[in-house]
Amino acid sequence: MSYFSSTDPNTTLSGVSCGPKCSCGPCRSDQRSLSEWYEKEEPEPPPPPTAAPIAPAAVNPSQNGNGLAGWSRRGAGLGFSGYGRLGFYSQTPAVAPVPLVYPQVNAQLPVAGTGFGTYYASDSRGRPDNPPGYHRYGLSEVIRAIEGIANEWHRRHGQGPRLGIGDISLLGGGPTPRHGAHQRGLEVDIRLPRSDGRELPATFNDPNYSRSLTQELVDVINRNPILPVRLILFNDPGVSGVRAYPGHDNHLHVCFLPPPASTVPNAAAVSNQTPTPNVTVAMVSRMFPGTPLANIQTNLPFVLRALNDAGLGDKAMILMALASIRVETGNFTPLSEFQSRFNTPPGGPPFSLYDNRHDLGNQGPPDGANFRGRGYIQLTGRSNYQIHGAAIGLGNQLITNPALANQPDIAARLLASFLKRKEQAIRSALSTNNLALARRLVNGGSHGLQAFTAAYNIGRTVIP
Repeated sequence: MSYFSSTDPNTTLSGVSCGPKCSCGPCRSDQRSLSEWYEKEEPEPPPPPTAAPIAPAAVNPSQNGNGLAGWSRRGAGLGFSGYGRLGFYSQTPAVAPVPLVYPQVNAQLPVAGTGFGTYYASDSRGRPDNPPGYHRYGLSEVIRAIEGIANEWHRRHGQGPRLGIGDISLLGGGPTPRHGAHQRGLEVDIRLPRSDGRELPATFNDPNYSRSLTQELVDVINRNPILPVRLILFNDPGVSGVRAYPGHDNHLHVCFLPPPASTVPNAAAVSNQTPTPNVTVAMVSRMFPGTPLANIQTNLPFVLRALNDAGLGDKAMILMALASIRVETGNFTPLSEFQSRFNTPPGGPPFSLYDNRHDLGNQGPPDGANFRGRGYIQLTGRSNYQIHGAAIGLGNQLITNPALANQPDIAARLLASFLKRKEQAIRSALSTNNLALARRLVNGGSHGLQAFTAAYNIGRTVIP
C-alpha cells in the first residue's frame, strides 16, 4: 500500500532520489528511466533476537526536534533509528534536526470536519501513531481541496457515510512511513464508500463495497474546482477515471497537480526579466472602473504570480495582461463566454457556430460549447485548450474538463501561457506604442480596442 510518484511527468528517478543510502523502492530500483514508479509495500522483517526492547513512545519517547518519535532526519530524508518506528523509540539517539525537505508542506488536515473523518490512527502493526495527526500535513491548497471535496460529498450525502481520509504527508514532507510516495504534500489516501453506510475499511471485492458511490466520489474528486487532479490509483475495473496498480484494492490514492505557488520558475526566465513592479489593488482599480475591489483583491495575486513565473513580470507585460483582462472579463473574474450572434445562430444550439471552426481546432458538435471562451483571456477552441493546458502542466485535463479554465490559478497560468507564445510580437508592438497591433495579437481584431487602450494608458500612469 505504499508507492512512490514523481509529480513531474518529465522527471526521471535519478532526479528524485531521496538521498544517500536510501532504501525506498525507487532508490533500490534499476528502472530509473521511468517517470513514475510504484512499489507495493514489503512486509517488515521481524526484529533480530538481540534487538533492544521496543516500548511505546509515551513511556520513553525519542524525539528528534521535528516532533517525530523514533525517527531522525538524515540528509534529504528520514531514516529509521534502528527498529524504532513512528510512535516508538530505539536506543539509537536522534540526530540533530535539519531544515525540512519541503517547508511549504505545513498545513494540517483536522481530525474531522464537514463530510470527512480520518483514519490510520495506528500503523500496520496496530501501534498508535505518535504524535497524533503526524501524517495529515499537505500544501495548503491540497488541504483546501480535500475539505472542498468533503463539503461537496456532505452536500450530496448529508446523512453519511463521511469520507475516510488517510495519509497525506509528514510535516515538511520527505520520505515517510508506510509509503514511498506522499513526500510533497500532494497525495492523499481516501477510503472506499460502503453500501451499508458504515465508516469501515472495504476492498472492491467486499459485498458491502459500493461501486456506484465510489464512481460518484471519483467524479467529485476529478471535478473539484480548487486543485486539478493528476491521477487516481484504484483497481476496480468497473470504475472510470482511475488507473489500476497493485496494492490499491481498498482505497483511492489521489495525486493532485502542484499549485502555481509550489512550482519553480524557469531559472533563465527569472534571471532575464525585469523585477515585478509594486502593483497594488488601488492602482489596478483605476484601470477597472466600476469593478468591485473584492474581485481585484481575490484575482490579482494569481495573475501577478503567473506572469512572474512565466518571465512576464515587467511593467509592459503586466499592463498588457491587465488591459486584456479589462476587455475580456470587465470585472476581473474568470468567466465563460456568453451567447451572442457571433457564436450562436438564430434558434440554433448555443455556440454551434464554433463547432466546425477548424482554425480553432474544433471537430464538430459539441466542441463549440465545450471549448467556448473561458478565463481571464477568453481562451477559445480545442487547439488552444490542448496547447495551453499542456503548456501549464495539465496534460489533457482541459480537454476532459474544460471548466477548469475558469479556476483562478489555472486561468492566470493560461493567460500567461497565451501571452508568452506571442511575447516577442507583443513586446515589439508595445515598444512602438502600437496598441492596436498588440490588441490584435490577442483578439485577432479590434474588438474592445478603446477599452484596452484606456486601461493600458491609465495603468501606464499609476503603476511605477
